[in-house]
Amino acid sequence: MIQINQDRRVNLHDIAAEHLAYYETRIEKKIDTYLADRLSREQRAFLRHVRTKLRTILIGSPQDLERFSEEIEGQYPAVVAQIRQPKKSKKKNSVSFPEKVQKLFNYEAFSKRYDPSQWGAYRLAKLLGVQVCVYCNRQYTHTYNSDNGRVRPHFDHFLDKATHLYLAISMYNLVPCCSVCNSSLKGSETLSIRTHLHPYLEGTGEHVRFSVRFKGTSPDYMKLWVGNSDVFDIVLKADTGTKAPFTFLKRAIRTTRTFKIKELYQYHKDYAAELVVKAQIYDDAHIRSLLADFPQLFRSREDVLRMLAANYTKAEDADKRVLAKLTMDIAKEFGLS
Repeated sequence: MIQINQDRRVNLHDIAAEHLAYYETRIEKKIDTYLADRLSREQRAFLRHVRTKLRTILIGSPQDLERFSEEIEGQYPAVVAQIRQPKKSKKKNSVSFPEKVQKLFNYEAFSKRYDPSQWGAYRLAKLLGVQVCVYCNRQYTHTYNSDNGRVRPHFDHFLDKATHLYLAISMYNLVPCCSVCNSSLKGSETLSIRTHLHPYLEGTGEHVRFSVRFKGTSPDYMKLWVGNSDVFDIVLKADTGTKAPFTFLKRAIRTTRTFKIKELYQYHKDYAAELVVKAQIYDDAHIRSLLADFPQLFRSREDVLRMLAANYTKAEDADKRVLAKLTMDIAKEFGLS
């Protein structure tokens, strides 16, 4: 998993400020309108509590959001239960309480606001500039918006929307990712910063690496070169040498299992095999020779390695191209670094 903005190229504080500026007053006014309606005592207390914590809800950190969710569940269990099992009002021109909460934190409206001059999913995706899925690093997630067509990353609700409706438009609960990870793999699985890595906070980094595990007693590079990928598997290893806390490694491995990373990466064996073969051909002497012979092309050793690997080779660039994490780990394992 790749950490969002790990190279600090965008200002998340400014993006959060725009998110807050668009929503805060609008939601406050809606809450005030709802408070004038006929509500139960607990529903009214719930809305007042939400109003006082609106800034936290909209732009609070992942830790803040989990604390708020636990707080609201503890103080208003009946209201939370009601929200999680929404029912439309049977009365004509009447809106049920769960519908009111949904309208306060209307993700559907947010996701379909296409006008780049208005705050919505397309503008958020554009400002974040996440080019590949942060969960799998296998799919591009470019943002393109025009009158003739548009595309953007999906936004996964780290704390799922069905359970935490009041966090449906919380900025740090919206994780840009591919449709496969969001819908086909994660679904409504319960995530938490206690059990999984949160992309706004951390990635697997060097602590969990892709590795090639040969099935025989010794590597058969000829079979690799002719495309026989049955001679090895791509596996994930926790690198204890980085001295990462055991709790971190446990959460990291659990995250990779949720998104079926090991299983999906078996479909990229041909790519890994090419990297292994290149590492056998281009030893340190060859790399130094290329650097010396083509100074007009290569400014550094890293430039040569990027050309040979046909991908980025620095950890901070892992979010710029698909399979960059796999490339870095396999290249390092076999000396192409």
